[in-house]
Amino acid sequence: MVNSSDLADREFSKSKGVGVFGNDAKETNIPVEVGDSLFTWTNLQTKINNELISNLGNFINRVLCFIARDPGYNSIVPEAPDAAAHPSSETLG
Repeated sequence: MVNSSDLADREFSKSKGVGVFGNDAKETNIPVEVGDSLFTWTNLQTKINNELISNLGNFINRVLCFIARDPGYNSIVPEAPDAAAHPSSETLG
């Protein structure tokens, strides 16, 4: 049996330009399917967003745990030098 992958009910075809190829596919870091699969942009968006939420949540949790740690900063976030001049500070207010 030959495994096939479909893009929104159309078979992937490099010659017809149906699919995601090269660096675009590699940059997603989503493991390859080992069986038949149906590719949809919605599923790709969901997988990427879920990974982003997981990574961002993990980062925030680690920062908060570090700040709260006893020999750490005792739950006080220290002032960053020149923070007011940073573009992010100006954007966020």
